[in-house]
Amino acid sequence: MKNKILLIAAGIFLAFLFLEISLRAAGYIGRNVFLPHYDYSSVQKNEKVIFCLGDSFTYGIGAGFENSYPVILEKMLNAQSENNDRYRVFNLGVPGYDSGQTAEMFRRTLKKISPDMVILLSGMNDGWKFAEQERIDEACWQAEAGYSGSVLRIKKLAFILLWNLKAKFNQSAVQRKPAGASSDQAAGPVLAQLRAAKLAGDFKKAEALIPDLLRLSGRDKEILAEIDDLLIREGRPEHAAGIYRELYDGYPQNEYFREKLAQAYENLAGEAYLDHQPEKAKKFYLAALALSESRKKSNLRMLKNIFIYEKRMKGLREIAQICRKRKIPLLLSGYPEFTQLCMFRLSREYGLPLVEHSGNFSKAVAAGAREKYFVSDTDMHCRRAGYELMARDFFDAIRGHPQPDTSVR
Repeated sequence: MKNKILLIAAGIFLAFLFLEISLRAAGYIGRNVFLPHYDYSSVQKNEKVIFCLGDSFTYGIGAGFENSYPVILEKMLNAQSENNDRYRVFNLGVPGYDSGQTAEMFRRTLKKISPDMVILLSGMNDGWKFAEQERIDEACWQAEAGYSGSVLRIKKLAFILLWNLKAKFNQSAVQRKPAGASSDQAAGPVLAQLRAAKLAGDFKKAEALIPDLLRLSGRDKEILAEIDDLLIREGRPEHAAGIYRELYDGYPQNEYFREKLAQAYENLAGEAYLDHQPEKAKKFYLAALALSESRKKSNLRMLKNIFIYEKRMKGLREIAQICRKRKIPLLLSGYPEFTQLCMFRLSREYGLPLVEHSGNFSKAVAAGAREKYFVSDTDMHCRRAGYELMARDFFDAIRGHPQPDTSVR
């Protein structure tokens, strides 16, 4: 029996070892066989050099390297060149690369040749790189429970299991009546005054009635809904957070106010995130985490997005800073169906042009079949027709033809 167990354990170990070796071998073959090895010494003096940096969308997954947008772009530029200019467009896209790896490749390639322009499409892979995934997940757990971390995977596994069990069996927030509450009927006239003031736009007067309503009937769902509606109508998230902070401080046992305060912090965090203020967004999500049991999963997910966003911005900024220092024109790019927030921020920070493909792709798909441009409904990688659309957008940007503003910011 003991020998059988040892044999099974040895078999499992060897299977994992074989899988690890196979994955590493596949990576080596991919880098040395399928990726191009350019002879930069062949570039002529009259040729303008363009680097296309990125991931699988630059490499050409879905249509093949020979049908990638850099290959098509080079043909377009040379077919319609002005002043007999010639172009060499180098496809430096590597499937699976994140922004940090793309920046490192850029630095290495600059030792061989300096381009006249760089096109950058990167960032999608920053959220799933395994080495970073553990750091991001652990940071989220630290944010929730002050988890200090450990090199022991067993300890981490135990913590994860306990955390998931806690979330699974968490009870929904229960509204509790604050001390001093009396008859619900007595609140009727005061509630009518609050509604009248709210509809008249006199929010200050309406807010002044809140303490009386809570004193008379703090458990009535209709009253709590009116207070919520009042603060929504005002449209001032920071003010709403302040009001709910006061209400929760006054009635700390009231789960409704606790949840609403957490929700108000989430709204502030969302606004900060969209306004490219990750540190401020992180602060509000952490505040929401400390309050709400029922919303921890969503808040942790948003914190994770912020960590990914910061990681992504670090790699992209490195590339932008290198280009600025060397005075190399940098053209930013969105993906076929969307443009990441980080690209908008980078464009604004460094004053860089940004090519958004989503508008032209939407029009093309509306006019024809989606499968003509994309691999499938679930795979956003392009077929040749899709990469041709991207190449045309870049061609227009390089030639100075402005794109129509189709972005949703």
